[in-house]
Amino acid sequence: MTEYEQKIVNAFRALCAEQGGAASPHEVTERMAKRGELTSMDTVIDIEKLMKGLRNRGVL
Repeated sequence: MTEYEQKIVNAFRALCAEQGGAASPHEVTERMAKRGELTSMDTVIDIEKLMKGLRNRGVL
């Protein structure tokens, strides 16, 4: 897993813990933006694609 993927996982897990459920790609993107973890080129669609790949690999 890349460092960037780990940041997505961390944001996703933090949101799930706070909300008591799942988190959307939009919420994960917002959380990462607040943490300063996004590049200027990242979009919700980019995060969504990475989250799908992480789910397929059993990480999320």
